Amino acid sequence: MAGLSRKKISHYEKIITPNSAYFKTLKKADQRYLRLLCKDWPSWLDKYIATPEMKRLKFVTSSHNYTALYRIKSPDILRHAVASALIVWNFTKDKTSTIATLLENVATPVFNLSLPRLSLAEALENAEKISKLLLESDLNPKKLTNALPMASKIEGYFTAAHLSHEQIERFYDNLELKKSGTKELAFKDLKIAEDFSKIVVKASLSTRDEKAKFTEDFIKSSIETLVEEGELTEKALYHLTEQDIISLIKKSKNKELRTSFAKFKEQKRFKKPAKKPKKVTPEHFDPFVRAEVDIDVRSGAEEIRYACLSKI
Repeated sequence: MAGLSRKKISHYEKIITPNSAYFKTLKKADQRYLRLLCKDWPSWLDKYIATPEMKRLKFVTSSHNYTALYRIKSPDILRHAVASALIVWNFTKDKTSTIATLLENVATPVFNLSLPRLSLAEALENAEKISKLLLESDLNPKKLTNALPMASKIEGYFTAAHLSHEQIERFYDNLELKKSGTKELAFKDLKIAEDFSKIVVKASLSTRDEKAKFTEDFIKSSIETLVEEGELTEKALYHLTEQDIISLIKKSKNKELRTSFAKFKEQKRFKKPAKKPKKVTPEHFDPFVRAEVDIDVRSGAEEIRYACLSKI
């Protein structure tokens, strides 16, 4: 920041360093990431982040984090929720849509498992503090709508692909909100859109390989065992933390479950099946292709659908 006066530097620091209790708890890398997504941090967001239902998401991550098979750990769902909300606020300055984006993650089950999600209204039935905040803002949980549904998916792409902040900045700075029609984000430059498309495809492959499937299936089967033996209820998956579930597994009366989890935790190698899987085409990526079809990529006056770019 050479050449800037002390007054301007102070103003700049205030912009990029939010006076947020949640922000201050984050590691420097996460702080930089969230500042990159939105320099204008909405102060009212902290009230929602501080509610018990949102705090729980700090302890909901991924089945990958509980085995030595993966070196890079997945971030928690609270960071994803906040990041997605900041993307919406950055492009729309729509408070209702920003809150809707943040809260839609409340119904995320432990380990972010692929399970039927509760509706927002169902998830907030017993969320007294969130309901009170919504009431104070004259917002009805049943009428909360997300004006920019692509925000969560875009944030998911950034995370799944393990992009550097420099890469994210390159892609993010090239996005703009379409001025007409449905609210969508569009890339300004075709080359940048193509580069992003290739990264999305590669990331989707890694999240659907045999190792990823094994990891999630193991946690799912462990949970099924706890439910079958009456040590856990399915409803609790949307209210407990992952540490709560791990504790139940370790204390389970089922010795085989306890032994299997101990091995799973220390497992460092995964033997791929001898049979090669069928060739996967971008059309089979889920939910990536659905997202790609929803994003427009601009090249001058033209708009090219993302699904076409994905076929590499």
